[in-house]
Amino acid sequence: MCSRRNFFAAFRVVAWQWLYYQRDRAEIYEGNPDFADCPLYCDDKTLRPVAACHECPVAQATSTFKAQCRELLQERVFHRRPAAWSLETLLRTVEQVVDLDAEVERGRVNRMWTLVTARLVSIFRHERYKLRLIDDFNRKQQQGNT
Repeated sequence: MCSRRNFFAAFRVVAWQWLYYQRDRAEIYEGNPDFADCPLYCDDKTLRPVAACHECPVAQATSTFKAQCRELLQERVFHRRPAAWSLETLLRTVEQVVDLDAEVERGRVNRMWTLVTARLVSIFRHERYKLRLIDDFNRKQQQGNT
């Protein structure tokens, strides 16, 4: 069944995973500034990967992120039925929502957005908030143990 509710659930899974993926990529770049000078972009299919790409932590993180998304979508949304939306479609939607969210003042809603767009932005913001809460909790736990 391809309902709007299922699309929101699929979007939530991909947004949640995308936020973790972005955090992991930031940690990789922060830990090794050499990756910032990499001439290749992992998702650019027009470029041929070089030998070092297979060992690159960014490429590995990208591969892991996509595999986890597919697995979680099957388990939590599609329940082993054929996927109603491709991962690429969901990723494009997440990226568009990220751009829309960045265009407005923090926490605001653009009155020109449709209800569906406003709902997607709300889902993304909620997932980002949950990630921050989890990170804050984990940081406090580590500080308490040291």
